[in-house]
Amino acid sequence: MSTVALHLSSNVWRRRGRLSQDYWSSAEMRSWVGRDGHKLGDAFNIEVADDLEQRGIKARANIRPGALAKTKNVPSLGDIDVVVWRPGGKTLWLVEAKDLSLSRTVAEVADRIRDFSPGERAPGKMTKLQRHLNRVAFMRQHTGATFANVGLPDHAHMRGAVVFSAPQPMMFAPPSASDSHCYLVGTLAVAIDQDDDD
Repeated sequence: MSTVALHLSSNVWRRRGRLSQDYWSSAEMRSWVGRDGHKLGDAFNIEVADDLEQRGIKARANIRPGALAKTKNVPSLGDIDVVVWRPGGKTLWLVEAKDLSLSRTVAEVADRIRDFSPGERAPGKMTKLQRHLNRVAFMRQHTGATFANVGLPDHAHMRGAVVFSAPQPMMFAPPSASDSHCYLVGTLAVAIDQDDDD
């Protein structure tokens, strides 16, 4: 199959059921699917940031924790998908953004819930949510430099959140951790407004 055909077919799978990376048996294919998914994830992060900017909220996509915290001593955490704040506000939001289709089967629902629960998905393999929680915990150790970097006061606080492109089963249950509240983009904007009004 040509590279173009693979790209088109992977987009179809991603948009209509989205096969897990674990589906692929060869290391080469898992690597290719992972790189392709990373590109699409970055693009969705930018979409989320652009949408929030249009609502008058400051947002930056694909931010390295060390750059935001002004430190070079950073464990392997991955990028923060979207960093969000209101100028003059009191909260910096660290957002995990996921472009996911609707879950259509019981198995897909179970798989999503497992990946967005704290802890490990398999021995030595953290869930997507746990990686997000680890990033938030790291950034809380560097609030002074981080808040100064975006123009928030020292007494501001930090919140983690997860934003999805479509409703997910995790949105209909109590959050499993304080930084795992789930939103769609519009409902995140409402939460940001309410938080700054409190």
